[in-house]
Amino acid sequence: MKPAFTLFLILLIITSGCKKSVEKLQEDAVLQAMTNGKWLVTKYLNGTTDITEQFSTYSFQFHSNRTVDALNNNILEKSGTWDASAENKTIVANFISSQNPLPYLNGTWTLTKYSFNYVEAKMIINSEERILRLDKE
Repeated sequence: MKPAFTLFLILLIITSGCKKSVEKLQEDAVLQAMTNGKWLVTKYLNGTTDITEQFSTYSFQFHSNRTVDALNNNILEKSGTWDASAENKTIVANFISSQNPLPYLNGTWTLTKYSFNYVEAKMIINSEERILRLDKE
């Protein structure tokens, strides 16, 4: 009985370590994808209203220190914060005290489709669905 219990403990330690390694690799992949290049808002639906055009002069540069720069015509307009969870498939953005259209990005977004070159996400605020698509520049 004792050898079986010891084997069980070893397997438990190995598999829990593997799970953490996989989670770390996923988080590193998200960080690499987000911080490598600038991103453009190519679609934004606020309920049934398309407000994509409000973002036409903006690009966004995400940094590994979890800050993000909103560039308006390639000039820094506002820095904010961001975070992501590969496990929960979410990304959080926050531009404090910013002017429109940047506040529309604030909140926790649930990723619906994504690759290293684009992200599609949704968020519900006051029972209104917001749809966002970001593409790498």
